[in-house]
Amino acid sequence: MERGQHAARQQLADSSGTDATLGIQVYRLLRARFMRGEWLPGSKLTLRGLAQELGTSVQPVREAVGRLVDEKDLVLKPNHSVMVPAVERPALDDLWSMRILLEGEAARLCTPNLSDTDFAALDSATDNVRFHHGSGGVRHERVEAVQRVALIIARRSQSPLLAEHIENLRLRSAPYYAQAMHTPPAHDEQFLLFSFRLQAEMIDVMRARNADRARDICRADIFTYQRYVYRRLGLE
Repeated sequence: MERGQHAARQQLADSSGTDATLGIQVYRLLRARFMRGEWLPGSKLTLRGLAQELGTSVQPVREAVGRLVDEKDLVLKPNHSVMVPAVERPALDDLWSMRILLEGEAARLCTPNLSDTDFAALDSATDNVRFHHGSGGVRHERVEAVQRVALIIARRSQSPLLAEHIENLRLRSAPYYAQAMHTPPAHDEQFLLFSFRLQAEMIDVMRARNADRARDICRADIFTYQRYVYRRLGLE
């Protein structure tokens, strides 16, 4: 059995002790794999292939994939196959516009509520971003590192609905992050240093409980990273 198949089956086995149905377990696992950027834009997936990877029947995979299609994470093709949406500039522009608005608001809302434990988690997450970008390591580890900071902020916003929307938008962004990081390394050092400074400044103003400033820096950080991803995708 290939290493990827073994890991996927082990993840599903690890979740089998929950009260969730098998279809929900598969759905959660596929979402987690999306969030890590395991599939690139335009990737074609089959129910049978996913079922084989997971060591399960087709039915729970069909149920999970149906939910991902409804959420716009996957696209159903006329021949009943599914694929990860391809790179299209208008859709990406809309996606990033919504993220700038919502994630900025999450930064504003969470700032008064962050504890020392939360700040330690944010510091660790930003250190992880710097490590994985600097090392040029495994693609899905770099994608996962980028996602973690935003998800911590979203979940500390004390707005479950806002956090849900941000997580869904981040999920839909993940394949584009993966494609950008799949591109051979370019001269990114100056951009990355600037981006790291923005993240550090955002956390500093959060510690100072300056919620409006945290919102503005968060939005600037997302916009800056958008330009980086677009350049790597050849969209500028």
